[in-house]
Amino acid sequence: MMLYQLQEKLRALIRQFNQVQQNETLLKKKVSSLEDTIQLQEEKIQQLEEELMIKRLGENDDQQALKTYIDNIINEIDNTIKNL
Repeated sequence: MMLYQLQEKLRALIRQFNQVQQNETLLKKKVSSLEDTIQLQEEKIQQLEEELMIKRLGENDDQQALKTYIDNIINEIDNTIKNL
């Protein structure tokens, strides 16, 4: 009787051990998937930051060009007034 109980407990422990190994494998796959997702998100963030920087530089160039254009018009008006 005692040997039978020990065999049953051993079988239960083996089943639990196998289940733990399966869970470990699943968790490793999930962690790997999450790491891949994080890597993709970090790359996307970097890309968006670069695009934002380029956009801001473009806006600054546009503003500078507009300022130069307005300054030229003001100079033209000043010159026209002086000639009158």
